[in-house]
Amino acid sequence: TLDFLKGQGYLFLVFYGSFFDITKVHWIDVNELQNYKDLKSALQNFFEGAASIIICNKKENSIQVYTDPYRLFCLYIFRSLKKILISDSIVQLKNNISVTINETSILELACINNTIGNKTIYNEISTLPEGKIYSFSKNENAIQEDVESYWDYPKRQGQDISVNEIAEVFNSHVKKGLQLSDSISLALTAGLDSRATLAAALTGKEKLKLYTHGFAKSNDVKVASGIAKHFGITHNFYDLNSADFIQSIPELANVVNDGYEGSLNGLSHAHAVLSYTKQQQQAEVFFSSFGGELLRTYYLPQGLPSEISLDEMADGIRKISQVKVWIPVFNKNEKLVQEELNQSIYNELQLAPDKSSYVALADFYYHRRNFNSVTTRFAAKYFKIFNPYFSREIYKMLPDVPAHLKINGDIQKQIVKDGDIYLSKVLLNNQYAAGNSVYSKLLVKAARAEHISKVLINKITNRQLHTLYFTDYDTWIKNYHSEWFLNAFEMNNKTNAFNNMELVSFTKQYLEGHQPFAYYRFLTNIFSILSYVNNIKLEK
Repeated sequence: TLDFLKGQGYLFLVFYGSFFDITKVHWIDVNELQNYKDLKSALQNFFEGAASIIICNKKENSIQVYTDPYRLFCLYIFRSLKKILISDSIVQLKNNISVTINETSILELACINNTIGNKTIYNEISTLPEGKIYSFSKNENAIQEDVESYWDYPKRQGQDISVNEIAEVFNSHVKKGLQLSDSISLALTAGLDSRATLAAALTGKEKLKLYTHGFAKSNDVKVASGIAKHFGITHNFYDLNSADFIQSIPELANVVNDGYEGSLNGLSHAHAVLSYTKQQQQAEVFFSSFGGELLRTYYLPQGLPSEISLDEMADGIRKISQVKVWIPVFNKNEKLVQEELNQSIYNELQLAPDKSSYVALADFYYHRRNFNSVTTRFAAKYFKIFNPYFSREIYKMLPDVPAHLKINGDIQKQIVKDGDIYLSKVLLNNQYAAGNSVYSKLLVKAARAEHISKVLINKITNRQLHTLYFTDYDTWIKNYHSEWFLNAFEMNNKTNAFNNMELVSFTKQYLEGHQPFAYYRFLTNIFSILSYVNNIKLEK
């Protein structure tokens, strides 16, 4: 979502993302930005949403940059003594400079599913830090750079916040979002994040256009369609088991991979193009449920020492995050791979303003991983984005929420219950209860037994006899696109992170069914890296 404004011959303004004014509750466009004489004050007191702003003043030969506080609509920068380049796109910068591969970022995406922090996959390009105001000016000899903060990651204030208090703030934020459009798209699954969003939005259900992608018999589709029917809300189902979609995976994966720019697995999200393209015809605004882990701490390892240890925390986060990897494909041994990943995570934890608890550290790490930013920016190619989980008030309250409420997902469960008791009776992902009734507990017991039996059968047979996910890229790649998939590995000549011969050999074994499904995430992560850095645009 980019908006431009040219002023009186010397002013050029770029608005990247979506802000709304909390006092008037309407979207702010690039023209209206001029009416806010003090942008810093407006960002602190009147604006909500996620966006970055660039103001170029040719008359004064200066640039001001206001960066997104949530790290969603990020801006990238290249610095040298005589030149600074800023863009919303890594590739735009890469095409104008010489770059080298950041091998640590390659390891991060391959092993823990995403890059983290201000790094990108190129050493020369980084992300501008969040919540800052940068001022750049040029004189004859050099470029002057000044920076100040208009928003800082919050610290604990000292008084515990109750589950009802933060649920009320979340609900109030979503109600503002409902006022921003008469047509709102919401992806509904069987999970907790989207259900909490729906629960808070039920007061405006006539505006909602729900959708779910997957298989006709997948749990997400069954649950979402049942909920939509119960409340009389429009619901669209996009079938991912269709021949048209399966055949178009290479083309769609290229689109996503270009948008993700080497920061996330593009192949596994190829279906997003299908659903976004169709859903944008239904609604102009997208209620994103990205960021649900803000209300429920995910990256909290077990068995940590009572005294805070960043080393132990970093190692624990890596173990939680790491996919099953095949170490021989790297040009490093297992010990060196783990040490490099641990150090990268440790470096982010060191930046946390509050190191007094493991929960605070886990939440800060979540803030610093590059998942929400990449997925949000891609969705913004199709919609204007409203983020239920991202608001100044929610962020401000989070450090004072007791740990047990965040670990168990109690905040979202309360939001679900407040929305409608029916929503708390429907199991989450067919395994967990959103409510505490005896009936819910009995359902959980039966559902878990069935789920475990299906998992065991799949493991014993090394086949997906029981589809436990809403996609099956593993089968689609092997049966329809194996040559296309393998080409990305065979054509690598840009990164030295991998032992190419071993990587190609291992990939062939996987495609031929001689390696387990457990390596799917690892190999598709690497595929996304290699397709991007080698600029592979192959179609079957």
